[in-house]
Amino acid sequence: MKKRVSAILLIAGSSTRYQKGYNKNFEIMNNHPLFYYSLKVMDNHPNIQEILLVIKKEEEQEVKEFLQKESFQKKIILVYGGSTRKESVFHALQEANENIVCIHDGARPFIQKEYINQCIEYMDSYRGVIVGVPVKDTIKIVNEQKEIETSTNREFTYIGQTPQCFDKELLRRLHERYQDDSTITDDSILLEREKIKVKVIPGSYHNIKLTTKEDYYYVKELLEKGDA
Repeated sequence: MKKRVSAILLIAGSSTRYQKGYNKNFEIMNNHPLFYYSLKVMDNHPNIQEILLVIKKEEEQEVKEFLQKESFQKKIILVYGGSTRKESVFHALQEANENIVCIHDGARPFIQKEYINQCIEYMDSYRGVIVGVPVKDTIKIVNEQKEIETSTNREFTYIGQTPQCFDKELLRRLHERYQDDSTITDDSILLEREKIKVKVIPGSYHNIKLTTKEDYYYVKELLEKGDA
């Protein structure tokens, strides 16, 4: 039986590290706002039944005007984000109707259908599946004084990306349990806290997230070449 999935697309971030004074998800690249590219892939995916678009309340009108101009097939539900990424995901989980959720960052425009396919497939065996790539450099763990405490083994050190798929009810319960934990920077950490195994499937170094001003020209060039 075909798995039914609620997609959660996060575009309510503060974009503090982007340092341009506006939401990077609305950066126009190749005639579209950045989040359009992920939304398009989700809209075309056969397992995704609905898309929960997590937005800032003050940007609601801009988002509605964008949606009116474009033609999307799927039901798109607007959800107000919170003050943190974790809070934004939790808000979306309250509105999701399917048993599996697929969470993705709107500022990561190079999502591929195959990433979603593999995440969903592995949900037969796991309660959480994420996309990731091996690190290329040696990672140093430092203390508050920026002194090296230890180094990770590169063979077993990965960069976590999105999309990430989870059992919705499990994730919702863990969000409630760790509501006050400010160290949760992505949803797979919640499962780690409970010693629940999370599968990492191969992503791509191409699956970059627009985070800083330095990323802008690289992402823009790839999108203009039609790589998304």
